[in-house]
Amino acid sequence: MIFPDRTVHPPMYEYKYLLQPIWVKAVDLNSGKISIFNENHFTDLSGYTGRYEILINGVVHDSGDIKIPEIEPQQTKEL
Repeated sequence: MIFPDRTVHPPMYEYKYLLQPIWVKAVDLNSGKISIFNENHFTDLSGYTGRYEILINGVVHDSGDIKIPEIEPQQTKEL
């Protein structure tokens, strides 16, 4: 996955994406509602913090951090 010169082989990004423990899906972006799924089997998400950016025509309009609530393993929660 990593070349001898320490550059990343492109499938490494796909592998990283597939192993992510948190999946976020838009429910209603006009009202700011999202759905978060915890793909972990034994750990809740209480120790995680999320970061968001709102882009308008490629320019960051707003950004911030979100404290992710305690979502039990293999469960979904709407925020």
